[in-house]
Formats: sequence, C-alpha cells, structure tokens
Amino acid sequence: MRYFTIGLLVGLAVGLAGCQNTAPPPASSNAISVDHAAEARNAFAARDWAKAAPHFRAAIAADPGSLTLHHGLATCASWLGLIDEAKVEFNWVLAHAPAGSPEAQIAREWLASAETDAEPTTTAAADAPGSKVGDAAVHGLVTWEGPGHPRSILPRTQLHLKGLPDGPTKGVSYYMRTDKEGRYRFNRIKAGPYRLTDAIAGDVKWNLKIEVKSGEDLELDLNPGNSTASRNDFPPAAEAARPTPPS
Repeated sequence: MRYFTIGLLVGLAVGLAGCQNTAPPPASSNAISVDHAAEARNAFAARDWAKAAPHFRAAIAADPGSLTLHHGLATCASWLGLIDEAKVEFNWVLAHAPAGSPEAQIAREWLASAETDAEPTTTAAADAPGSKVGDAAVHGLVTWEGPGHPRSILPRTQLHLKGLPDGPTKGVSYYMRTDKEGRYRFNRIKAGPYRLTDAIAGDVKWNLKIEVKSGEDLELDLNPGNSTASRNDFPPAAEAARPTPPS
C-alpha cells in the first residue's frame, strides 16, 4: 500500500495585465473565479477521485471548517490508496461531525479497518483473547462488467473483511487491496462470520455475508453475479455507507 503526506493544493493562476487599456485575457479571469467546491462536487459525483481530490484540497484551504469538504477528500483519498491522507481527513471528520451522523459512522468504521491493515505475523498469538490471528483464509479474483466497462479484472481494489457482532469475530476486521492481477487473499484470519465489502465510504459493489471455518481456505470470486445489484446481505449498512457530496 502506498502512503503519502497530506498537502494543500491552492494553485490559482494569475494572468499578466496587458500594457494597453484592454480587458484581462479570459483564461486569467476564469482561473481566478474557479469554484473548487463545485468542481470537487461534480468530479465526486462522477467518481473521478483523482480529479476531485485536488479541488477538495483547494476548497479546504479556503474553508477549513467544512465537514462536507473534509469528508469528500477523505473518501477520495481512500479510493486513491492515499491512506495517510485518508487517515488525517477521517480523523478530522470524526472529531467534528455530530455524534451518530453518517459521516461520523463512516469515519469510525474506516479508521477501525485501517488499524488492521498490516497482516499479523505471529501465530503464537492466535489463541490470545481478542487476537486477530487465526488459521483460516479467504481468497479470490475480482472482476467487473458494466455500462462503459467491459468485463475485466479490478487491480488495486480495496476490500474490507469485518467480523459480525454476534459471533467469535466480533470486533475483528481486516483490510487489503487486490494485486495487479485483481486477486486478493486474506491470510491467517479468525474463523467465523464476516461481512465482505469493497467500500466503507462511497458506492458499494459487494456486500456479502460469508462464513469461514477453522482451517479452511475459502475461494470466493467477486464479480457482477454476486454484486449488490443481485445480492446485498447488509442493505442498511450499504445505504449508510454512501457519502453525501458537498453542497
């Protein structure tokens, strides 16, 4: 996983004034009047995270107390794999969002998943109370097909495996990204029931309840056939995980 340090993008170009009594060039005028919040909102709605992120940063520089702007940047950073920046922004959201709000819930869940990003490396702790190390695994291939998107693998796609509250995996969660070939593998996880999803914030393609037995290496491919369009095992959670674009 790639990390980088958060920065603020201001970037408003100022045109040179002409030596004659003429109006400033249109490009200069347009650059000065850029509405970064609106640009961020439009790119966010189009799921163009790379385009939205710099506009969010510039908008935050002008309005640092905006919850919707910080929440939007956190979501973009998460989808872009900019985990350090996402942590900073989700922590800000958690500190400033009203208790019990969708923004606070999303931030809390994302941060909890991020804490378990590093895979455990010791098997000795498997039997310790509250341990996240186990003897089970789940793996598969992630592909997608849709309008304007011919069937293909999904590299660098984030996946979350969250233990359910009514079983031995309560409070346990894992996070990873698919490799360049669209494959994923959660190794040495605790046996029990889980929610497998591709998004804590943003649109959800998969929202599946799975059960992994002790010693099992479960193979589960993710594709349009088991996406939320045909199967959604956690509809309330999926609805709550949809971020609201800034207005």
